[in-house]
Amino acid sequence: MASKSAAVAKRYSRALWLLGRTVEEAEAWVGSLESFAKALESSKDLQHLIQSPAFTLEQKTKVVDSILEAQKTPEALKNFLKTVLTAGRMPAINEIVEAYRQRTLESRHSLEAIVETAFPLAEPSLKKLTSHLEKICGKKLTVKVKIVPDLLAGLRVKVGGKTLDFTFTAQLNKLERWLHQAQA
Repeated sequence: MASKSAAVAKRYSRALWLLGRTVEEAEAWVGSLESFAKALESSKDLQHLIQSPAFTLEQKTKVVDSILEAQKTPEALKNFLKTVLTAGRMPAINEIVEAYRQRTLESRHSLEAIVETAFPLAEPSLKKLTSHLEKICGKKLTVKVKIVPDLLAGLRVKVGGKTLDFTFTAQLNKLERWLHQAQA
């Protein structure tokens, strides 16, 4: 995230946070925001409409409103997203969603961990990994598993701005560095 868009995302996520009434409502809003961001990301035509000066704000608002209606987005969140559109900040929607998700997790004294693996993890393995990571971090974790076939074997964990890399490739790179140091 670039520093300017990070600052924008932080401001907008804070404003949205102040609109929410409860943590449960905030968590529901994260889902609605993600749905909207996915709809925007998956449609090149929609992206063109949002970013093009050839369309009026009224035309853009109509289209966005119809998407939000179809997704049954809560009224306060609709108004927020229309404000984002009016301010020309829709290109930063993914960063805003991420900043809001992080703010929601922080309110629960929780972190998000993304576990990248070449193959799906069995439920007992995922529970054991989650428990171990929670002990290390000292916080409750929301774990998302992302399948990355290029990893071949092992896993990579991203949590709290840190990356723990236990992939086969990382181990080979470590071995290669060790061999180069031994030769020097």
